Amino acid sequence: MEIKQRISNYEKMKNDMAGVFLQYDQEKMIQKFGLAHDESHLYISCLERKYRIDRRSGL
Repeated sequence: MEIKQRISNYEKMKNDMAGVFLQYDQEKMIQKFGLAHDESHLYISCLERKYRIDRRSGL
């Protein structure tokens, strides 16, 4: 018997958008939005919370 695992719409969108993110020129984003960054991550704030985006995977 095969068990199908359901994925939420949030998880699907998050995974899809990680791939879209990787298509953008990260250096242009850093300059345009004044993003904090290092070799492996971009750092952003949204709704008073801090997030980081992996520059290689987009997650």
